[in-house]
Amino acid sequence: MPAPTESPWADEDAHPVASDFTPSSSAFTKLSALIPDENKLRYSTAADLAINIEVKVECLESKTGCYMLVTGVAEHMVEEIDEALQGLGIHKVSRFTYEQTTETLIVRLMPGAPHEHVLWSFSNRITLKVINIPGHSVSSLDPVGATRFRVLCQRSKKRAMQASNRVLKRPDALRLECWKMMTDTNQRASRNTTPWIPGCSQYFDIDHAVTVAPAGRGLVIPYRTLFDTSQLGDPDIIVSAGELSEWALRIYRDFE
Repeated sequence: MPAPTESPWADEDAHPVASDFTPSSSAFTKLSALIPDENKLRYSTAADLAINIEVKVECLESKTGCYMLVTGVAEHMVEEIDEALQGLGIHKVSRFTYEQTTETLIVRLMPGAPHEHVLWSFSNRITLKVINIPGHSVSSLDPVGATRFRVLCQRSKKRAMQASNRVLKRPDALRLECWKMMTDTNQRASRNTTPWIPGCSQYFDIDHAVTVAPAGRGLVIPYRTLFDTSQLGDPDIIVSAGELSEWALRIYRDFE
C-alpha cells in the first residue's frame, strides 16, 4: 500500500509512542485527506485496532510504509493502543500523531529492517561523536525506550531536535531532515507562553553516487538539544559532509 505524498515532517519521535505535540489542524486535515479509504477505521477497542495494524505491518517488509486514520479515539485511549501494540511486539514500527479536537489518530506504519538499519546506523555515529566530548561516555545517550518525561508547565522539551530519514527497499537516494520546535510567527504569544511549531532546520539529499547536497555542509546538532546541562561551553555535535557520504555509502552497499 503506497504511502500518501506528504510535506516533510519529523519522524514524530525517536520512540514509537504518540508525539507530545499536536500538529496544526490544517496540516492534520491535509494529511488525513491523502489516506486511502481502505486505511480509515472507526475505533472500537485497542485490541481490535492492534490486530488491524498487525495485518498492515506484515505487508510492509519491502515497501515504504503506510498511514492509517482512526476516528473516535479519546485521548486516554492512546496509551491503551500503545500497550496493545507492545503486546503484539509491533509498537516499534508505528508512529502516532493525535488531533485532540477531533479525537482522531493518524498511525504511520514503518517497514521493518530497512528503516531500522538506517536509523540505528546513523544513531551509532551520533553516539560516537558524543563519546569523544570530554566528560561524556558510552552511557551518555543510554536509551529509555518508550518512556515519556513531562516537565512542569511544558508539554515537551521545546528545543529538542529530531532526525528523520526515508528509505525504500533498494533506495536510489537518501534524505535526512532535521526538525526542531520553532517559534510560530503566525500566532500571537501570550504573557506566559510562546507558540511553537515543528520546522525543518536542516536537510541533506544523498544520491547513489554519495554526493551530498547542499554541498559543503555538515549536520550540526546543538549540544543543548541532547543534554539539559552545560558541558565545557556546550560543544555542538557535528557530522561532516564527508561523514554523511561515508554513512550513505554503507547503507547503499547493504541494500545491494
